[in-house]
Amino acid sequence: MNTHDDKQKTHKRRPSQPPALSPASIRPPKRPTPSNPAAAQSTITRKPLNENTNLLKKPKAPEDQASSYKPINPHAQREPAVQRYGPNPTAVSNKNSRPPVQAHPPRTPQQQMVYSIKQGDVLSIPELDAKLVPSGLKKTLLRHQLQGLFWLRCMENPQYPITQRDGEVQLWLMKFRKTKNELFNVLADSFKTPRESAPLGRGAIIADDMGLGKTFLMLAHILVSKDTEPVAPRSTFCGVTLLVLPLSLLQGWEKEIEDSIEPERLKFLTYHAPNVKKNTKVEDLESQDLVIVTYDTLQNDCTTNGPLSKICWKRLVLDEGHEAINVKSKKTQAIMKIIAERTVIMTGTVFINSPKDFGTFLAITNLCKPLNVDKDFKKYITTKLNSEDEEKRFAAESLLKSVVRQTTLRRTKDMMVDDHRPLVPLPPIDVRDVAVSLSPEVQKGYDEILELVQTRIVQLSAPGTIHEVPRLFLSAITYLRLYCLDPSLVKANWVKTLRSDVESRSQAQTVLFTEQATTVHKVLKGSSFFDPTTEEALEDTTPMTVEDDDAEPELSAKIQALVKQLDAFPSGDKILVFSQFTRFLTRIERILTRRGIPSLRLDGSQTDAQRRTTLKRFDVVDTDNAKKWPEAHPRVLLLSLKAGACGLNLTVANHVIFMDPWWQSAIIQQATDRIRRLGQTKPMTVHHLLAAGTIEERVRYVSAHKQKISDDAFSWIKTPVLKEEAEAARISDALKALGL
Repeated sequence: MNTHDDKQKTHKRRPSQPPALSPASIRPPKRPTPSNPAAAQSTITRKPLNENTNLLKKPKAPEDQASSYKPINPHAQREPAVQRYGPNPTAVSNKNSRPPVQAHPPRTPQQQMVYSIKQGDVLSIPELDAKLVPSGLKKTLLRHQLQGLFWLRCMENPQYPITQRDGEVQLWLMKFRKTKNELFNVLADSFKTPRESAPLGRGAIIADDMGLGKTFLMLAHILVSKDTEPVAPRSTFCGVTLLVLPLSLLQGWEKEIEDSIEPERLKFLTYHAPNVKKNTKVEDLESQDLVIVTYDTLQNDCTTNGPLSKICWKRLVLDEGHEAINVKSKKTQAIMKIIAERTVIMTGTVFINSPKDFGTFLAITNLCKPLNVDKDFKKYITTKLNSEDEEKRFAAESLLKSVVRQTTLRRTKDMMVDDHRPLVPLPPIDVRDVAVSLSPEVQKGYDEILELVQTRIVQLSAPGTIHEVPRLFLSAITYLRLYCLDPSLVKANWVKTLRSDVESRSQAQTVLFTEQATTVHKVLKGSSFFDPTTEEALEDTTPMTVEDDDAEPELSAKIQALVKQLDAFPSGDKILVFSQFTRFLTRIERILTRRGIPSLRLDGSQTDAQRRTTLKRFDVVDTDNAKKWPEAHPRVLLLSLKAGACGLNLTVANHVIFMDPWWQSAIIQQATDRIRRLGQTKPMTVHHLLAAGTIEERVRYVSAHKQKISDDAFSWIKTPVLKEEAEAARISDALKALGL
């Protein structure tokens, strides 16, 4: 007896169970050796394996043992397989039978909508059921509008996902867990049960390109909702939609209702005129289908606790919703006070200054909770977008794009439909940059002012005076732009003061060193340089001289180019002339009148009645008038960029002239789309008049560059530009524009 071996074998033996065998390891039992007679007698003579031999069948234990194990019997006939799938479960299948692949049922329309948007194919969204198309429409809904109606209907009546094919709905989706599907919250990255206190938001953001008929789409949607969603008996919400818009769009909506809806089909009230506001009660508002107000009226009403803030509306619609992106403004705060069951934001602008603005939209619509709360939006998106950690930035960008997909619908006029036609077939458009050469004397004056500005900025970059740089930057850029339009617009006093300030500092340098440039960059970053209202306010207070005498002033190079271009247009064509500066429009208006070219004017200083009269006159074409420049219905409309760039349908015109460039390409595109929209029948031209060798060329370049790499935060195809990157780019552009 080997004690050593016994010590080594101290482990417990397992019961005599056969090991789990893989199919490849199954082998016939070995035959006993012939030298053992007893074993030889029990040897079984085997037949060759045939096709009925099942080598994969689990062996069983012998019957004489307690275990159920039995040796494989090679002579046993294979039992016929039982078919467990198909229409006849008891039928015998052949040896190659497999469970058939279960075909998915067709997607529901809602599932198809979610799938199409996820794939980026927004033109494959299902259309609204023909049975639900409202009666009383004077115009036919186009395909993309029918798709928009279906999308709006789904967005205003959201449901939590029930199956995985329902996709992601406001950060919720279905995921398989253990034995069943359960709701999964993407933001929390965990399986959760929705809280009753935080239901899905009812609303949407329509960011369709300008000119695709969003106004008609919304009116049709209001009628669909009126017909199919009656007010519940105990509902706290009435059946009225509150529409808030800029004053410039008021007449356009009223005209669209008149042109598109049969009389009495849609009861609406424009809550704007003083006598209407004075005599209108809550009961009068609740008896309407639609109440139209301006942003200013709403702000005043909420401040005075008027009737608008006392009603629980069925729907709140914000047209040109980017008017309310500043969450600290009184306008936005008034909107947040309105109680509505659902909220829709309409905007055609390609946004936005920073992702934070999109967070304001979520706050207004209450979509994708908790991202509708400012602190949570910062936590999950804004802060991570600014992180140095590339993984965090990528995660935040992906989340932002996903939220955009779930909340926003954007189609553009240039999208191609199935038959390779544009979504909205329009006549061709020709965009040109027209170089305008300043006279040698004017160019010399421009160069002198630019040199003074450069020197003064270097002087102020020293400690103790650096805080004065932002104001100088803004004023210098504004004055240089005005000088390019007409030198007489800049008061000589400003130049004289600038020259005096420069000469009082003998240590002035002419080169902005890297260290100084960095300091200027930091100061601009912490200033109001990025507030879009700052430059507008500066322009309003800019000291200028405008001749009031009868003598005709000397024409600037820009105005000469304008007059030449107007004369070149065919008789009968109408023209829009845009400028950022209203005082320059006054100069143009006076000179055109003296040259026998009547014009109309549209800017922010006009009342609603004046705007209506102006647009009504411009909308008429004098086909029988032999005059090239008719007086009753002038061919030229002068517009300020701020007042005329959005909301107007001016397809009666087919030419646009920009007298000065602007930094934001989206604003320029808005202005262009006053003519490039549904209803345009003539070929279009766009002329950008640029003073050669000046700051205008740089501004135009920046604008064109931004158009190509648009930081559209409402596109899930492009990566949003970080706020810090946009600010740094603007500072760099400003420095280069001033030659620094």
